[in-house]
Amino acid sequence: MRSLSLKQTAAMFAMCLSVLVTGCSTSPKILTHQANDVDFTQYQTFSFYDPIADNKKEYSTLLDQYIRSGIAKELKKRGFQEVKEGAIKVSFNVHKSERIQSTTVPATYGGYYGYRGVYGYNMSYGMNQGSETSISQYTEGTLNIDIVDRVQKQLIWEGAAIGRLNNEIPDNVEKVVHQIVANIMAEYPIAVVSGKK
Repeated sequence: MRSLSLKQTAAMFAMCLSVLVTGCSTSPKILTHQANDVDFTQYQTFSFYDPIADNKKEYSTLLDQYIRSGIAKELKKRGFQEVKEGAIKVSFNVHKSERIQSTTVPATYGGYYGYRGVYGYNMSYGMNQGSETSISQYTEGTLNIDIVDRVQKQLIWEGAAIGRLNNEIPDNVEKVVHQIVANIMAEYPIAVVSGKK
């Protein structure tokens, strides 16, 4: 692992969804929602909204490219074909927000350096018992994927991965991003076609 630099800001999001603040590997939390009255088998082609034009950016970041290629890979595994104007259009967005977490745990003051515990008994009647509360702040990152019916201009499916930011990034950012996208798209109502990679 190597330290995060200013030029690697885009890669930071990939890291935050794959690694907890503690540094332990974990899967991000995945949330999805879909339109119940839509026959998803009717769609066979897809295309992307232009993130540069839509977000008024001057260029496409490496993170944009990794997410886009990851989504395209997952849709093609499900039998979709990428065209200029697909039956479904895909949009994605990444953002981060500051969170505050409060944790309260029971606190028992053993007195005299905790000798009572050594002798195998605890204080009774609530003597010197209370609670300790700790407050921590962390940064949460989210990747959203929206799938829209192009003709109806209606959102039909959305998925999101949510995780905590860390101060390091993995060596293979593209691989991590593709795995996060795959985790989200695993919840898409169309299954992977046998033999598709």
